[in-house]
Amino acid sequence: MSTTAYTPASGRAEWTGLYDLALPLLTRERRWRVALAHAVAPEAEDTILDVGCGTGTLAVLLARTAPGARIVGLDPDPAILARARAKAAAFAASVTFLPGFARDAASAGFGFDKIVSSLVFH
Repeated sequence: MSTTAYTPASGRAEWTGLYDLALPLLTRERRWRVALAHAVAPEAEDTILDVGCGTGTLAVLLARTAPGARIVGLDPDPAILARARAKAAAFAASVTFLPGFARDAASAGFGFDKIVSSLVFH
């Protein structure tokens, strides 16, 4: 992973623990995430990359929608990846979470059929 600075999911590292609580209050998260997952249309044979996966909500949703698919979440923030891994475990969702930026996707060791990103480009 590159050592370039990044903006934490909540804007500030000390707010990371509030991210999953604040997002539904500030956006229509359930509505747009489900719509995005529907647009991605994950299938069992897909390998899907979630760039800037944050706490893994979309990656977990994709994994639960298509249990046979390989879902890879990529994010440069180790604290947020720890939360993503815990969330995937809590939902028994098979997701691989890797540290890195979008530019690191090629070195992840997978060929991707689909790439998705949400709430990243700020």
